[in-house]
Amino acid sequence: MKVRLITVGSINSGGKEVPYLRLSGQWLAKIGFRFGKKAIIREQPGQLTIQIVTFEESELREAAGEYQARPWSGAFWKEETSCE
Repeated sequence: MKVRLITVGSINSGGKEVPYLRLSGQWLAKIGFRFGKKAIIREQPGQLTIQIVTFEESELREAAGEYQARPWSGAFWKEETSCE
């Protein structure tokens, strides 16, 4: 496993400054993140896990209501709710 250090930047979104991460480079293609692939991002405090999924798997998850597609990016996400 190779470790890479990146800096969290910021962008303006809707008049608000929000955190921004940029990942790019041939190293992504070498580890399977090629154009058109779908990926799931799982979030935990202080940690993101990004995993490639097959098209079929992403279609099934979306159909089951587990993830929704963002029209501008094709990204899938699942909102976690807390019971406080």
